[in-house]
Amino acid sequence: MPRKARMTGTQKRDICIAVFLLACLLAAVLITVSLSGREGAAGEDSALHVDSMTYGDLVITEVCAKNKAVIPDENGVFSDYIEIYNKGGARNLSGYALTDEEDYTKVKYVFGDVTLEEGQYLVVFLDGRTVPFRLSAAGNEKITLLTPERNVSAAVTTVPMAADQVMLYDGEAYHLTDAASPGHPNTDEGRGAFLESRIDEDTAIVVNELLLACDETAYGGALRDVIELMNVTGDAVSTEGWYISDSMDNPYKYALPAVTLESGECLVLYADSAAGDGYHTGFSLAQDEFVYLATPAHKFSRAVTAASAGRGMS
Repeated sequence: MPRKARMTGTQKRDICIAVFLLACLLAAVLITVSLSGREGAAGEDSALHVDSMTYGDLVITEVCAKNKAVIPDENGVFSDYIEIYNKGGARNLSGYALTDEEDYTKVKYVFGDVTLEEGQYLVVFLDGRTVPFRLSAAGNEKITLLTPERNVSAAVTTVPMAADQVMLYDGEAYHLTDAASPGHPNTDEGRGAFLESRIDEDTAIVVNELLLACDETAYGGALRDVIELMNVTGDAVSTEGWYISDSMDNPYKYALPAVTLESGECLVLYADSAAGDGYHTGFSLAQDEFVYLATPAHKFSRAVTAASAGRGMS
């Protein structure tokens, strides 16, 4: 009987290496498929597969179902909102209607005498009062804009949204993003214009000084970042309802202590998370970073830190 050929040590090693490389290749393929699937579900650049329709020139271009800090209404209240864009000629919305009912004949709100010019945006706050319905952040709600004859003009079904996320329409599809731009085009330029529209440099209290890594005895004798605010009016001003932050994406990070500042009086904040005496914002400063001071009317003054950190620099 012929003997079976026995594999040499070199052959065994080569087979083991080949099996190992094949396993690595399969693992890489599986990981790539998994990551691409996750990006398709939650990536900002991936189109949402939602039910939507537009008949005519009025388009629902933005939807926010959990507006915590994007934009307040005229009363300073953060309500759910939608944005309607007119891509055609001037249109009077009198008689147009909104509903969140699947049966769109059950009208919830009828517009009054409002004219949208060509290329103009209208932000409609769904506050549950003036417009008597709100949206659920869980999604799966259909918002329908109806003509005066109660035909569908535009409609979109929402998806789950986290706080301050929005569904943006780019002319072809809806996208889920944090880059809200109510009242402005859904572009990077529109986002920038929206943020600029919320800046008001003429506020009663301003950021008077920013100090990076300050160790001056006047500020506690320890190495720390310092924000100094000042009342620049001729009257006493309360800080109740004011906030400060290092990000416009989260402009209400730290609520100022409710104190009264006399004319020209300053309030010192420590930009750190330390405990102890004084007021600590919970965030630190960085080079070339903007700091935003929010007024009770939800407008913002803005200041920038020093170009390079140093002791006592401002």
